[in-house]
Amino acid sequence: MAFRLSLRILSTFISKIEGFFYTNDVLEISRPCSKGCPQGSVISPTIWNIYINSILINDRPDLHIQAFADDLILLIGGRTARELENKTNLILAAISDKLEDLKLKLSIEKCQAVVYRSIASQKFSKRNSTVLNRKPTFKIKNHSIKVSDSLKILGITIDNKLSWTAHFLTLHAKALFLTSNFNRVVKSKWNMNKNLLKIWYYTVIEKALLYGASVWGGALTKNQIDRLHSIQRIFLLKFTRAFRTSSTNVLNVLTGIPPLHIVAKAEFIKFRIWVNRSNEYNTIFDINLLDKYVPLKNIPSRQKLINLDSKISNADYEIYTDGSRIENETGFAVCILKDEINIQNYLFKLNTFNSVFQAELAAIEFAVNWAVKEKVKVNIHTDSLSSISAIIAQIPDLNSLTK
Repeated sequence: MAFRLSLRILSTFISKIEGFFYTNDVLEISRPCSKGCPQGSVISPTIWNIYINSILINDRPDLHIQAFADDLILLIGGRTARELENKTNLILAAISDKLEDLKLKLSIEKCQAVVYRSIASQKFSKRNSTVLNRKPTFKIKNHSIKVSDSLKILGITIDNKLSWTAHFLTLHAKALFLTSNFNRVVKSKWNMNKNLLKIWYYTVIEKALLYGASVWGGALTKNQIDRLHSIQRIFLLKFTRAFRTSSTNVLNVLTGIPPLHIVAKAEFIKFRIWVNRSNEYNTIFDINLLDKYVPLKNIPSRQKLINLDSKISNADYEIYTDGSRIENETGFAVCILKDEINIQNYLFKLNTFNSVFQAELAAIEFAVNWAVKEKVKVNIHTDSLSSISAIIAQIPDLNSLTK
């Protein structure tokens, strides 16, 4: 009965769709919609994935199909340019037919293609060329697809040489846009507090410029590093009000802001360690000490319930944690007691932009990691109710937690 009711609700949700159009905010016109999924609903992404699943399941060794919302990306390989051309045209025709079966129209004028040459084939080409002598012709329903030298995917521009040069060219336009907003609060005679400006830089400007650095941050050339220097220099001069003759390295030291290429390299290394689980950085950090992310759906149901007692009766140590912030200084302390005797204390200073809540959580995290490293049982005491609530919120079954 519940299953039939769910199907009835789902059928109503999909079939009775109307689109409303407004003219001059006065005239309202409604039209029935027989295609697509309603936007703004929680269930809409799931319905859309089910709807186009017949296309996504066609992966094979020489074909990979990736979807992001209603954008499709095809990765197709071939041993020769002619083989790649024939294979791609056959796949495009098949996908176009499947989309028509789903009553979906493919926007051919928006389709683009980029051709990459494998490293192995470059060795047999003249002058070690990374591009083909003739661009292949790809068609859908006798309409040619534009074959360009670069393609923008999810905010990252990928060129046909995989050199990231095209992506770095787009950073200049992004930097000019960010500078216009930055100039509104940084004037010659007045500006905002320097700590607030630094927070703005770290959370807005640096994040925007280093978007995707976990992918391109590990293959930077000297020209690309110099380009990042010139982009960052714009903000450093505004931030310090220094003379234009000041070197970028000096500005980095005066502001305490590291160069962009170093931050990009750090993002790349973190991605390789956390996501790829690469062993090439074992000299920096042992990846076996890191928690391994496992999707919740892959965890057996019997292991999703966590029972935590409020206090362990036979604990080896009692650990007290606390975080605080005085003026612009933030830090936390951890005190370890054994048999009511204070045996060890730890004090840590955080950045000025860290909050008390972050300090409290960092103290609890340090206590947990210390207990895991020493392989002992501990009771952790904290006076931060918000930290306890945040930890409880991560437990799948709240009823299994004893406060």
